[in-house]
Amino acid sequence: MNENSKDLPWVEKIEPSNSGIFTLSLHVEYQNEQYARVKAFDQTKLKLPAGLMAAWDGRREKEIQVNKTVTESAYTKRLEEADKKRDKVLTFIFTSVRSQRLSPTEAVAEAAERIARTLKPYGGSQIAAFDEETANIRGLLEDLSKQTTDVTALGLTDAVTRLGALNTEFINLRAERRVESPEGDLPNSRVVRAETDAAYETVCCYIEAAFLYAATDEDRKVIANLIKELNKTTAAYKTTHRMKAAQRKPKDPKDPKLPKEPKPNTPKPDDKPDIKHPEEGPKKPDPKKPEEGGKKPEGGGTGGDPDIRLPEE
Repeated sequence: MNENSKDLPWVEKIEPSNSGIFTLSLHVEYQNEQYARVKAFDQTKLKLPAGLMAAWDGRREKEIQVNKTVTESAYTKRLEEADKKRDKVLTFIFTSVRSQRLSPTEAVAEAAERIARTLKPYGGSQIAAFDEETANIRGLLEDLSKQTTDVTALGLTDAVTRLGALNTEFINLRAERRVESPEGDLPNSRVVRAETDAAYETVCCYIEAAFLYAATDEDRKVIANLIKELNKTTAAYKTTHRMKAAQRKPKDPKDPKLPKEPKPNTPKPDDKPDIKHPEEGPKKPDPKKPEEGGKKPEGGGTGGDPDIRLPEE
């Protein structure tokens, strides 16, 4: 009810946030901002029970740790993708050198033999640990920098340059974020958000009660201002959530710019239905033809793709 109402007492209500629908990162920021606002307020006026703010803070910190873990998982995926790019170029270099050792051009074959000896200590780098592979590539690039003539003869200059760039990219990404694993087991994001929301809602109940039973009109006004600020923050985050949701929403299938879905084929009047007589049992397989989906004979055929092991890799 409005402060200026003449026939009803003045009340202020904290608007529900419905923040359970927020993304985890948006929820974390929302809780952080509301917590900071309440924490900065005169606690003696709110009359919060002992331990309530600490409980809210503890749940908020746990949510921050869960968010860090989720973010780290996304970071790990980026790291793995960058490593796959390095592995691909390494495999290309090893394979190219091996094939060119059989070159009918003597100079090329000799260059390939020399490069093969250089590559031998770095075999298997693709399956090594991240940091070990990074160190191996550093050493490999250093060794190949002393054999530029042979590298050029084998047409590997671009590949070696690319490998160096990818290794640098991986090193930069590796240093970008090093998040320590949180101690102990953490709940999933849905559970931890619900716990933080419960603490916030409890605090809100006490703030509303503090407004109703304020000792003075001045105290009532400052608490009302706090409530209004909390509501403004909630409204702002709801707007942010709606904007993000709208960006993820698929386009309207009725949009005329989109291609229309083809209509199902309808039979023509002169089309006759394919009628099968019940006495015709299921068609027996032709014994002369192999069953569809069956295995191919082992060891036969020239179209196979044998798994060739590359020891140098």
